[in-house]
Amino acid sequence: MPESTNPTHEEMSTFLSAVADNLRSIENHPQGKAAAHPSPAIYHLASFVSTAHSMLEPLMVRPGNTTAEIRAQKDAYTDVIGRTKMAEMMVTTPKGSMIATMMTGASISFDYGDKIKRTAHAATQAIPGNRTSSSTST
Repeated sequence: MPESTNPTHEEMSTFLSAVADNLRSIENHPQGKAAAHPSPAIYHLASFVSTAHSMLEPLMVRPGNTTAEIRAQKDAYTDVIGRTKMAEMMVTTPKGSMIATMMTGASISFDYGDKIKRTAHAATQAIPGNRTSSSTST
C-alpha cells in the first residue's frame, strides 16, 4: 500500500487542501448547487467528497490518545483515501462513470468537466505517500 500510515501534519494539510479544492470545483460546476436544476451526478459527487472532507478535517486537529481513538482515526483516514480515489475514478474512467450512474441515477455520459477531473486527480495525488501516477484512463 503506497499511502503513508503515519503522514506528517504538512502532508495531511496538503491532502486536506486538495480535497477542499476538489469539493469547491464540484460545487462551482455550472450544474452544481447554484443551478436552478442541479444535476443528480454533481449533487451526489459533492455529497461523497464533502463527507470525505468532513472526515479529514478532525484528523488534522487532534491525534488520538486512546487505542480506540487511534483505531477510529485510522479507519476514518482509510475511508477518506478510498473516497478520494473513488471520486477520481467516478469522473475520469468509464468504469467510474458506470459506478456513478448506479449511485446517482445520472446519465452515464455526464460531463464533469476538466476542472473537476483535474482537482480529483490532484486530490488523489495529494494522498500522503501516494507518489505514483494515477491509473485513470478514458
